[in-house]
Amino acid sequence: MGSNAAAPCHVVAVPYPGRGHINAILNLCRLLVAHDGSVSATVVVTEEWLGLLGAAVAADFGPRVRFETIPNVIPSEHGRAGDMVRAVSTRMTVPFERLLDRLPPPAPSAIVADVFVPWAVDVGERRSVPACVLCPISATKFVVHYNFHRLPPAAASGGASPVIDAADGTDPSLIGNYIPGLKSIKLSDLGPALANEKMLKRILEAYTFVRRAQCVLFTSFHEFEGDAIDVGRQDLHCPAYAVGPCIPFMALQQHTAINPNEEAYMAWLDSQPARSVLYVSLGSFLSVSATQLDEIAAGLAESKARILWTVHDAGRADGVIGREEIATAVGRLMSLDTAEAEEMRRRAKLLKDAAHATVEVGGSSWSDLTSFIKFISQ
Repeated sequence: MGSNAAAPCHVVAVPYPGRGHINAILNLCRLLVAHDGSVSATVVVTEEWLGLLGAAVAADFGPRVRFETIPNVIPSEHGRAGDMVRAVSTRMTVPFERLLDRLPPPAPSAIVADVFVPWAVDVGERRSVPACVLCPISATKFVVHYNFHRLPPAAASGGASPVIDAADGTDPSLIGNYIPGLKSIKLSDLGPALANEKMLKRILEAYTFVRRAQCVLFTSFHEFEGDAIDVGRQDLHCPAYAVGPCIPFMALQQHTAINPNEEAYMAWLDSQPARSVLYVSLGSFLSVSATQLDEIAAGLAESKARILWTVHDAGRADGVIGREEIATAVGRLMSLDTAEAEEMRRRAKLLKDAAHATVEVGGSSWSDLTSFIKFISQ
């Protein structure tokens, strides 16, 4: 007799080896297997990264998300020596393909790779497996990178803003003049991201592979970045799905046991007035100089706001934002008695509510996740 059971859908996920990138793809896998009982996922990381994640984290994802490793062919996470982007682009392909050859059934339905793991598109083409690109950054930034060739030369030099054209009143510094649909973003906003010419070259090289991918996944959601997502869908030759927010909200809802090391933080948070604490995290991929770290600390202290700050080791970077500017920005947000701060809080609450709604049954991200699974299951 026939069966109505869905055919197994096996996703092989390849993150870029950086904390924020790995978190995004792990949370995507968690969403996929929770959304559809026919989906399983294999996450491919280096041996070092599996050790950093730990056995407890791997086990927390359940039996339908398994972890496989390739050798440590890239620079260690400790110190990040060498050109990490180049190493990822040139050294991981061969061990990854060897791993694919020994994976147990079912065969991969799709390869989902970080946008900065471009060679996965080549692997998918060679093996006739759909290669899907995951965008762990904002949809807006993805669209800018994808359409970088449309921007004026000023963009490549750090985003210097041209003078407003008095003839028609347009402002050439607005990116929307070159990439229709992106509003209120100026070339000067790109400056910090373009300071490293070598890194920019690597980024743009990676985006050339996007044009050959079978689909693109945004870790954002339509209620948050609708304009950019719509532009991306118009520009791309393939389907694009907005499946965010790719955060572990399900795990947080189910989480009851608190790590003993976290108890003091949680107790302190619970003792503070509502909406009075600012969470600060600089991430683990891009570092700041010791001088900048000192200025951030001083600026946060001068703001007099309540702060919960996750601090990583300081690195080296050029350009220091002064403590006065930091204190002013924090003060503007955390003030309890100004109309501007109240409006920012109101908008943050709207965004929070939209993020909850989008992942509910029938929400935009829920629908896109359904469509993506259907797409790779064909």
